[in-house]
Amino acid sequence: MISPCVTIDCEPRSVYSSRGPVDGGEAPMAKDRIIVHDLEVFARHGVYPEERREGRRFAVDVIARLSKKHGGTRPAGEHDDLQAALDYRRLAQVVVDVMGGESVQLIETLAERIAAQILSGHDIVDSVEVHIRKYADGVPGEPRWVGVEIIRSRS
Repeated sequence: MISPCVTIDCEPRSVYSSRGPVDGGEAPMAKDRIIVHDLEVFARHGVYPEERREGRRFAVDVIARLSKKHGGTRPAGEHDDLQAALDYRRLAQVVVDVMGGESVQLIETLAERIAAQILSGHDIVDSVEVHIRKYADGVPGEPRWVGVEIIRSRS
């Protein structure tokens, strides 16, 4: 059973004080985000044959930044309407499908595939961040995990 932690967050665009914008720009515009955090999967990816044969644990975060053109989270939030929202379950399913799909050598490849599917499948998403952590054995120094983080956008 998948049980991702999901949050909605806003990212300020400019610094704003009680007297107006500090940087001379307009009032700050929030860019809404839908976040799937720490989705854990067991998958068979890696450079070494034993990684692909035995499999490894992975944890994935997805941060989808929503388009202002589509109103971000506002239409869904104002009307309590799932049809107007980016359903976080669909984001989680992309991760599960890619991670459970064709075995690849590099986690960079997995991150690119997740980002590409989210951008191509959801017009409301302007950009997406994908973080993949691999709980790898045999890495010098024995780190808890190794990983990759990418950001991809439509522009």
